[in-house]
Amino acid sequence: MDTQVLTWIKRTPKVMADERQRQKIEQAGYLLEELEASKAQIMLPSVVVAEYLSAIAPGDRGNVLAELSEQFWIVPFDQKDTITAARLFDFGQTTRKKGQVNSRRVLRADSLIVATIKNHGAREFYCEDAGCCGLAREVGLTAKPLPTIAPSLFSGGT
Repeated sequence: MDTQVLTWIKRTPKVMADERQRQKIEQAGYLLEELEASKAQIMLPSVVVAEYLSAIAPGDRGNVLAELSEQFWIVPFDQKDTITAARLFDFGQTTRKKGQVNSRRVLRADSLIVATIKNHGAREFYCEDAGCCGLAREVGLTAKPLPTIAPSLFSGGT
């Protein structure tokens, strides 16, 4: 999953959240419920973890990392991922809109994230960003959005 999906999974609804954010938080909860019910191993690229931790108070980062490590399989970006990431960056340069603020940085991070999970055996990738989903599809991953309804509505649960 990408950083935004992780953020929505870990965030609780707050009064400050607007309607769209509250909806995404709810959908992320559905995703986590679905993955845990299916006993899926949930992979988090270390790049996603680093991005997520950058928004956490420095004194809390160790505890948050320990919590993430218990809930998810954190996989590193390593040497075998470098060529895949470079290829994805090249591909993304041809498909993304030019001239947008931070577009190269976002593309670079997305390339690292997708390369990491692809080379660690993921088959599915959950994201809400069209560009990142396009990178995932480019390397044969099934890119999926957040579910819009609770899985328990169809599984006979309450």
